[in-house]
Amino acid sequence: MILVIDKSRREASAHADMFYYMGILSLGVCPEDAFSEIGIEYRGVLVVCPELIPDFKSYVKKLRQYSGKTPIFALTKNKSEEIESTFDCVLDFDVQSSTF
Repeated sequence: MILVIDKSRREASAHADMFYYMGILSLGVCPEDAFSEIGIEYRGVLVVCPELIPDFKSYVKKLRQYSGKTPIFALTKNKSEEIESTFDCVLDFDVQSSTF
């Protein structure tokens, strides 16, 4: 199961639906709800546009405390060294859903 985090609850659900149509269980939440949702049932966390989250480095650090060894991925238009050093994998926003 994949946890999708986006500033917009609607967009988070849309990204989660993309996985659902490919047969992958997922749930979309906004950043403030992620900590109460995350658990051992998730095998991956996707943060969409992390640069929109204030102090995203601290946010991801705290998310790692809750998620254990679950990999955390970023989907962004603005790749930077700061983003790449924070996440396990950074994907370009233009990637096709089947490739992702």
